[in-house]
Amino acid sequence: MIGRSFRGIVAAATIVVVAFDIVASLASKSLGFSYTNAVAGSILLYLTIGYFLARTATGRRVAAGMAIVGAADATVGWWFSWVIGPGRARNGVLSLSEFSVVALSVIALAVIFGSLGGIFGKHSRRDFQSSASSPDTSNTRTD
Repeated sequence: MIGRSFRGIVAAATIVVVAFDIVASLASKSLGFSYTNAVAGSILLYLTIGYFLARTATGRRVAAGMAIVGAADATVGWWFSWVIGPGRARNGVLSLSEFSVVALSVIALAVIFGSLGGIFGKHSRRDFQSSASSPDTSNTRTD
């Protein structure tokens, strides 16, 4: 099942992030807002993806998975936004150094915010596992 394994979550997350880039680009173009405002949605996605990755993987694997998602966002997602319009460089040309700075920044944001989401995912998993293994004594009388 795609949603329960580490690879499945990374694959689904990659698709979701690229789809978000497409929707944000179309919305930016048709509604006239700055495409850079969509970074808030990307951060929310990164937090959420990291949360779910941490429920199946270690911290290092979460960071690696988020780097993959960030790389897809910085390449495939950016390509779609370039083609649609809002992601295009002002002069229509992008140097390798400019692309590298932006791509590495996007990957870093994905890893940082995904790892933050992963911290919450790890703690919620631990809390869930400990409550599932201990008996419920909330209705037990002690008098």
